[in-house]
Amino acid sequence: MIWHGTSTDRPVTHDSVRIDPDFHAMPPFDSLVLYDADGQWEGQLPIDTMALADGRHRLVLKADCDDPRATLSGVGVIGFDVANGGSTG
Repeated sequence: MIWHGTSTDRPVTHDSVRIDPDFHAMPPFDSLVLYDADGQWEGQLPIDTMALADGRHRLVLKADCDDPRATLSGVGVIGFDVANGGSTG
C-alpha cells in the first residue's frame, strides 16, 4: 500500500490490514488487526491460521489518503478458507 502516483497526487497517509472486520457495526468490530499505522507500507505479514476458526474469512486491506476536501480510501478484500481441523468436504 504505497503511493505510485504523480507529483500532483496525494500520498497514502494511513493503511491497515485486518481479518474479518465489520466497519458498519455499532460500534465497529475490528476482529483481528494485523497492521494499522500512519504512512505508507509495503511488506509481508504472516497469518496464523491456527488462531482462526475453520471456514470462510476475509482479508481486508485499506489505504487512506487525506485530502483537504475528504478522506479518500481504497479497499481490497480477499476471501480465503481455513481448514485447520482437516478436510471440510
